[in-house]
Amino acid sequence: MCGNGLRCLYSFLKQRCEPLPRFLDRELRPIPVFERDGLIFVNLGHPKLVATIHCFIEGSKVFEGLPFLMPEWGIRAHFINVGNPHLVIYLREDVGALLQKLGEAAQGLFPRGTNLEVVVPVNRDRIRVRIYERGVGITDSCGTGCVAAVFAGRKMGILDPSVTIELGSGTMVVEETKHGYITGATAERMPEGTAPE
Repeated sequence: MCGNGLRCLYSFLKQRCEPLPRFLDRELRPIPVFERDGLIFVNLGHPKLVATIHCFIEGSKVFEGLPFLMPEWGIRAHFINVGNPHLVIYLREDVGALLQKLGEAAQGLFPRGTNLEVVVPVNRDRIRVRIYERGVGITDSCGTGCVAAVFAGRKMGILDPSVTIELGSGTMVVEETKHGYITGATAERMPEGTAPE
């Protein structure tokens, strides 16, 4: 599922359909989409912790020596399923240009690749996230990646249930609820046109 894509579809259809159609996942279960405080929220469900990674395998030396947030815990990363795979790494500082190399190295750790989120906490209700998306590269935003980042921080006990995330493209809100994790952001309309046949 793509939370950002669903948010854009909701915004597009809201201008053209009355009433709005229901959104369904691939198992035909409803996906809650709603507006609050000028943001469009999408429920991305309940993430699943697949593994807590304490060391990286041979061939992934690029991960060694990173400024991990809690080296005393021995936790290097969380592998999380949000309907797609995410490797979440919490660091004390941004990795800058190293993100590309980390993302490429992460692809080799998993047979089908993975999204990579590098997270730097600001405080209990704000984090900075940099994203490397499998099959794409560095991207400015990823709704499921933001959910994975907050889920990992909640597992570590360092984040509140509602978190603002600073991204390359702006900010997003992620909230943990009893019905799942919801993402909230704006959807801006871009210029329209037609494609030649």
